[in-house]
Amino acid sequence: THNADYTIIYKNYTIEQITDSAFTYDPTVNASVVILDGIDQKAEGLEGGTMVGQVDASNTAGVQAAIDAYKANPTFDNYQAINQAIANIQRIEVVPFGYYRLRNTERQTAQLYLQPEATRVTAARSDLRNADQFFSFVPTGTEGQYYLYNGNYQYYLGPLTATETQPIITTNTAEAGVWVVNGSLDGKSQVVCQNNTGSYKGLHLAGDNARLVPWTASAPASLWYIEPVKTFDVTIPASMCTTVCLPFAFEAPEGVTVYTTAGLVQVEEQMCVKIEQVEGTVAPARPVILQSAQPGDYSLNIVTMEPAELTATAFVGNLKASPKPEGNYYDLQNGSFVPFTETTLHANKAYYTTETAYESLPLSLENGGTVGLGSIEKAGKNVRLYDLNGRRVKHPSHGIYVTSEGQKVLVP
Repeated sequence: THNADYTIIYKNYTIEQITDSAFTYDPTVNASVVILDGIDQKAEGLEGGTMVGQVDASNTAGVQAAIDAYKANPTFDNYQAINQAIANIQRIEVVPFGYYRLRNTERQTAQLYLQPEATRVTAARSDLRNADQFFSFVPTGTEGQYYLYNGNYQYYLGPLTATETQPIITTNTAEAGVWVVNGSLDGKSQVVCQNNTGSYKGLHLAGDNARLVPWTASAPASLWYIEPVKTFDVTIPASMCTTVCLPFAFEAPEGVTVYTTAGLVQVEEQMCVKIEQVEGTVAPARPVILQSAQPGDYSLNIVTMEPAELTATAFVGNLKASPKPEGNYYDLQNGSFVPFTETTLHANKAYYTTETAYESLPLSLENGGTVGLGSIEKAGKNVRLYDLNGRRVKHPSHGIYVTSEGQKVLVP
């Protein structure tokens, strides 16, 4: 060859020689028939799922339509149409500021989720009583790279370091781990550290089922099912109202009204908590009251939004379970805030606080709104009730009534 010290020699080899007779060439076989026999394999792994990396089930119809078209008319163009339909399929990806639960694919038959603790992130069985297991992928500013943030504990997972060393937790992004998610069609994702200081980049659940440590990203216990979280379920009791404080923004479903507090107000010699309706999306870490005419379980729709910190107000939001501070704390029960006597504030709940102690603080709406009847009666008031048609009611059941002073009253 020109200006080279080697020679290229071309020689014909049969398929039998190349494969040591494992395969043979048969010119009588129709290639379309062979392709038809295995054409359905083109759709394997494309059935759709719910995990990051899997195919969005809503986008698979085009592939099946292309396969059906090829079966009816097995031409080269129709075969290429199948390949193009597969290339166009959208897979489930990490959404910036979206919330997820990360479940290890290997340990304890894939039943362990990332679980925050005060000083580390560990793993635990599924627990949806609160939002502790909800993690958010917060953008770093570089495309495809994220901080891993826990909203209830309001901290980030640190970077991977030396072998067998657990990553720190931090409230500072400058000290946080930077992560890339490599998804796959089977829903098993690698969570790979980009600013590691040790030999391994994969986020791995150790054999003790508790420690997160660095290891090879492809090891079975380094793979994670990353489950998008789109709703958060709450139970509204028979008293028709409850409090929540969630690390993510949300919208209430139909039939649920959202309120915030607006200070104390005196109604018929009873001190009450004035409440005002909240319209639209509820911001992250905002304490609110949920009210519904029907008790039961409701799903709050999570809205993708940048996390926010708790703010100090008389209406105190609590994200993770924590010891009750000194002072007067009130829990919402039967339409009134009553003294909270437990020692631990519950996760994802809200409490009212005052400098002066009260036996109870009913809820009061502006312009003659609703007040909890039970607390007024406890205050020693002789309350006359009338239904909404003006008729006197001596033994009220569940519903809204009007007092002799013109105040609307809710009877749980």
